[in-house]
Amino acid sequence: MDLYLVARRTTDMERALAFYVGVLGLEKTHEVAMGKRRVVYVAPPSRAWAFQLIGDGGPAPPVDPGEFAGLETTDLMNYFAIDPSIRVIVVYLEGIRNTKAFRGACKAARAAGKPVIAIKLGASEGGREAAMAHTGALAGSIESFDAIAAREGLIRAHGLDELIETTECFVHAAPPKGSRLAAVTLSGGKRGLLIDAFSSAGLNFAPLTQSARGRLAKMLGPGSIVGNPLDAGFAAVVDPSVYIQSIKIMIEDPDTDIVVIDSELPKAPHELRERNLRRVNEMAAHAGKPVIYISTMSIGFTEFTKSLRLSLPHIAVTQGLDRAVGAIKALIEYARLPKSVPETKSSSSAAARTVLERTLKHAKGQALDEVASKKLLKAYGIPISKEAIAHTSSQAVAIAKKIGFPVVAKIVSAEILHKSDVGGVILNINSAAEVRKAFDQIVARARKLKNKPRIDGILIAQQVKADLELVVGTAFDAEMGPVVLFGTGGVDIELMKDVALAGAPLDAIEAKKLIGRTKAGVKLRGYRGKPALHEASVIKALVGLSNIMADAGSRIASIDVNPFLVNSRTGVAADGLIVLNRTANEKGGQ
Repeated sequence: MDLYLVARRTTDMERALAFYVGVLGLEKTHEVAMGKRRVVYVAPPSRAWAFQLIGDGGPAPPVDPGEFAGLETTDLMNYFAIDPSIRVIVVYLEGIRNTKAFRGACKAARAAGKPVIAIKLGASEGGREAAMAHTGALAGSIESFDAIAAREGLIRAHGLDELIETTECFVHAAPPKGSRLAAVTLSGGKRGLLIDAFSSAGLNFAPLTQSARGRLAKMLGPGSIVGNPLDAGFAAVVDPSVYIQSIKIMIEDPDTDIVVIDSELPKAPHELRERNLRRVNEMAAHAGKPVIYISTMSIGFTEFTKSLRLSLPHIAVTQGLDRAVGAIKALIEYARLPKSVPETKSSSSAAARTVLERTLKHAKGQALDEVASKKLLKAYGIPISKEAIAHTSSQAVAIAKKIGFPVVAKIVSAEILHKSDVGGVILNINSAAEVRKAFDQIVARARKLKNKPRIDGILIAQQVKADLELVVGTAFDAEMGPVVLFGTGGVDIELMKDVALAGAPLDAIEAKKLIGRTKAGVKLRGYRGKPALHEASVIKALVGLSNIMADAGSRIASIDVNPFLVNSRTGVAADGLIVLNRTANEKGGQ
C-alpha cells in the first residue's frame, strides 16, 4: 500500500502512523504490537540505516516524515512526545530546516521525560556536503549543533553502534538518582578495565558502605577483591548463590546509584546462567536504580539470545565497554537535566539597538572596520581599550600622549580583515618617535598590497598588560542560528583549539557555564597559585555579543574579538571584526 496516500486520505495522524512505525522493543529486536512500543525511530527519506538497526525480524519500518504530506521530523517528535507507549525517540538528522521548531520539539520531549537520541550527519566537511546534496538544506557545523541541541537535552550518538547501546540503556534503565557507580565482575583484569574506562569518561566508583564491605568480605574470602568494583573471584565462580548474593548486596547498598555487572548473555541454552539472569532481573525490578549488564566485547546475538533478552525487561544489556560507558554517562547527564530550561531573551537596551540598526543601515562592503566594529561592541556594554583614529603621524603622536605609553598602532580598513597578516599591527610603541615611525611603516605596507585597499586611518590604542589572551566571538550558523564562542585566544587559537560554544542569546549564568567548559576558564579563575583574573568583564562581553547576534538576526555573519585581554583588574576587547551577511542585511534580517 502506498503510505503517502494513506496519510493523505486520513485526518487521523495516529491511524496513518500505525501503518508505518519502526520499533525497537526489548533489545535489538522490535515488537509490532503498538501497545508495547518503547522506542520510535524517526528516519530520513533514505531509511537503509534504520532497517539495519531493527533487522529483518518484522514488517514495521521506521517512521519517515517524507511519507506524510506536510509533516516534518519535528511534527513527529512532538507527536511521539505525548504518545504514552513511547519511552525513547531516536532521530536521524541530515539538516535542521527550522531551528525554532526543532528546539521546541526537543523541549516537548524533555518535558515529557522522553530522551531524544540522534544521529547527526555533518561532523565532517564531506558529511555536510552529503547532507546538503541529499536534502537541499544548509548544513552548519556539528559544534554549533551540539552547543544548542545539548542545551535542549538531546543526546547525540557518534555512530550506529553507540546509538544502539545508548538507546538500550534509556529503554531499560530509569534515570538514576546520582552518579555513584558500583560494579561486579569475576576477574581482576576486567576490574581494572572497568576502572580505566569509567575514569577516562570522568566517572568514578563510589566507596561501599561499611556494612556492605563487611558482608562481602565475610562471604567471599581469599581470592577476591572486596571493593568497588567488586571482584567476587573464586568463591562466586564455584558457588552461584554467592555470586547472586554479591550482586544483591551491591544493589541494596544505599550509597550506589547504578549497578554494572560484567557479563554477557549466553548464545545457547545454559540453565545456570539463565537462572542467574532471571534472578537479577527480578532484583532489578524492585531496585530503584538501573542495573546494567556490560559485555566488554561486542558479541553476536543468536535467536536464542534474542529470545532470552526479551524475557529480561528490567535490566539493560550493552555490548562494547567504551560504548557502554558512553551510554551510562549519557544516562547520568540526562538525569541531571531540569525538566525545562527557560528561554533566554536579549537583554540589550533600546539605545544599543538603535546603534545596531544605524550601523547596519549605513554599512558598506563585506565587513565593518575595527573602529565601527568597536563602536557597536561598546554600545552593547563590551569593554574596549582606550583608542582613537589618526589620519596623520602628528595626530597619532597627540593621541598616544593622551592615552599614555605603551601604545599599539593598527591599520583601519574594512577591506583588510586580518591586519597582522599584512604587517598592519605594531606593538610596544614607547615614544613619539616610535609612533611616527610605526604610522609611516603601516601606511607604506598597505599601499604595496595588490588589491590596493582603502585606508581609513591608523588606530592608536592603549596597550593593555594582559595576563591572559582570550577569544570571544559569535557566528550565525547555517542550521542552528546564532552561537557564541569562548576560549584561548591570541596567535595560538588554531593550535590550542580550546574553545566552547553556546546558543545565543545567553545570560550571565550561562556565560559562566560556557567559560567553565574550557582550559581558559580554569586559568581565568586562578591556576597554580596565580590570582583570579577579571571574569566579570568576560561574562559582560559574552552576554553583549550574544545580544548583538540575537538583535541582528542573520544580518551579521560573525563577530571576532581576538584577543580579548584580561588581567586581575579589567578585561578589554583589543581587536574587533564584524563580518556582515550582505544578502540578509539588505532584506532587513530574519
